[in-house]
Amino acid sequence: MAIEQPASTDPLNSPAHHSMHRIIAVDNSADVQTITVDSSNVTRIGDADGSNYTKIEADGTVEFNGDATVVEDVNFEAILLARAAAAPDQISIFGSGNIQGLAFDGNNRVEALFGGGEIPHAYKEGSNLAPHIHWMPTTANAGNVKWFLEYNWQLNANTFGAPTTVSIVDAATGTAWDNIQTDIASISGTGMLFNSHFVFRLYRDPNDAEDTYPDDAVLLSIGLHYEIDTVGSRTVNTK
Repeated sequence: MAIEQPASTDPLNSPAHHSMHRIIAVDNSADVQTITVDSSNVTRIGDADGSNYTKIEADGTVEFNGDATVVEDVNFEAILLARAAAAPDQISIFGSGNIQGLAFDGNNRVEALFGGGEIPHAYKEGSNLAPHIHWMPTTANAGNVKWFLEYNWQLNANTFGAPTTVSIVDAATGTAWDNIQTDIASISGTGMLFNSHFVFRLYRDPNDAEDTYPDDAVLLSIGLHYEIDTVGSRTVNTK
């Protein structure tokens, strides 16, 4: 049953405060649900009788549902990635100073980096990954850069199959050292779990007809945006 409401003489009972009524209920029969606690001592906060809410289980475990989920990022800094035999040159960036970056050739050589990692324990299982890169043109010249992402994503105790390659074309902005974020097509997470592994090769092919920027492009990082529905996993191997 719902918790008793203020008496009619209470100013909170006025129409102007109607939205504050029934903010707490111990069952799902209340008219407005902001916080509910069920018979198993599971608390729901938000649209508690709908699909968008934060759930606090009896042991204190927190879970986000519907619109309550949030987004995090696994980020791989380019300078730390493994380099292919034909790798981008390490150059001084920003036009001056001693900071170094990796510059992908704009003339004729295909250059690549390799990396990978484990999908975090906070990952909402079955949700998609959204890869993206941060990069910079090194000159004020116009043109497009075509980036390729070859990847493989597999569950623990499963065999990797053939990798998949996707590409994205993005324009240099006409400003040297401009920090550009380029989003790559979302990767389906159907059937995927935390603790799975994502491995990749990132490269530029300046010989591709869609790659028209004639100069080096510096890669800052590649990242994977992912959805979170818990702050971690309940145990090492159990979501």
